Amino acid sequence: MANVVAGEGTTISIGGSTILQVVSIDGPSWSVESVEKTHLASTDKEFRFSTLSDAGEISMSVLYDPDDSTHTGLTTLMVTPAEVAVVLSFADGTASTYTAQGFVTGFSPNGMEVENNLGADVSVKLTGAITIA
Repeated sequence: MANVVAGEGTTISIGGSTILQVVSIDGPSWSVESVEKTHLASTDKEFRFSTLSDAGEISMSVLYDPDDSTHTGLTTLMVTPAEVAVVLSFADGTASTYTAQGFVTGFSPNGMEVENNLGADVSVKLTGAITIA
């Protein structure tokens, strides 16, 4: 019987720093394109998979602290883009990880209201292959 793994305890490291105060993580949004190979003798549409996959993006929400070094590191990667290591570590019994290279493509502070937590939404585009361990 398959185990159910809770999201609690999952971490993400970007550029060698584990990002603090992460509220949620989505992704990576992997995809493989299909290429049509229908020909004149086909009776139905035919497809094959592309040999190139797209690792997609990871998006996350954080409780934003402008003085936290991991959060200023994210904004630095917006101002001075760089391809860095991205490691998503799951909180399962074997500490499974997805590792890839990526770059920060979005940083959006939010929640600037009375009696609300300051937050930020962050997006990271992955490039190349994802290594699963």
